[in-house]
Amino acid sequence: MRTLSTDYAKKLLTLRKAEGVTQKIFSEITGLALGTIKKYETGQQIAGIAVVERVINIEEYKKYTMWLLLGETSPESGQIAPIIDEDESEQDSKKIGQAE
Repeated sequence: MRTLSTDYAKKLLTLRKAEGVTQKIFSEITGLALGTIKKYETGQQIAGIAVVERVINIEEYKKYTMWLLLGETSPESGQIAPIIDEDESEQDSKKIGQAE
């Protein structure tokens, strides 16, 4: 039996950037260790569904639930995708998988 797995690190990075919070603030809000967040964002550790569940249970991030889980949005239901500057997005995507 094959188990499907998704690495949510890039989406969490996009969400964090769109919300305009630092890794430290994101750590404080989510309760995730700062070192863990850094590992996700540099591709040193995979972010799994348990992390996503933790994030989407935070009131200010519930609006990203469908996008995080399914890659879809439903604006009429308040479900959106984070929006960040394209140049910043390209720089961040290059960082994924690279060590600091």
